[in-house]
Order: sequence, then C-alpha cells, then structure tokens
Amino acid sequence: MSAPTSAADAFCGACGQGLRDASHQQCPQRLAYDPPRFCTACGKRLDVQVYPAGFAASCRRCGATDTAQSR
Repeated sequence: MSAPTSAADAFCGACGQGLRDASHQQCPQRLAYDPPRFCTACGKRLDVQVYPAGFAASCRRCGATDTAQSR
C-alpha cells in the first residue's frame, strides 16, 4: 500500500477515520497525551509500544513507523 497522495487522503492517528470524512474535534486533545493508535498513511491499527521516555509505533500493513520522546 502506498502513502496518501495528498493531505486530504490521510487518516487520523487518534481515530483512524479519513481526515476529510469525519469531525476530529477531540482527536488533537487525545493525541496530546496518548500516542497515535492508527496509521496516518493507511488508517489501520498500529502496533504501539509505550515506554517511560516515549513510544514506538509501527504499521503491519504499510510499514510506516513513528517514535517520540516524552515532552
């Protein structure tokens, strides 16, 4: 599966729905304190490992990865 062709084809990391398909009023608040649970490229559920210093997430379908350190 390839990456989205534009921002309009991307998916929300909090709820997994298309960015242009749904209202995402609470999603930025959720992502402020919780790691993304859905791949922003394909919308499928991520494998997330949470560490005291941050998290690591990977998508089984498209291979996208995301890591972050605590703020």
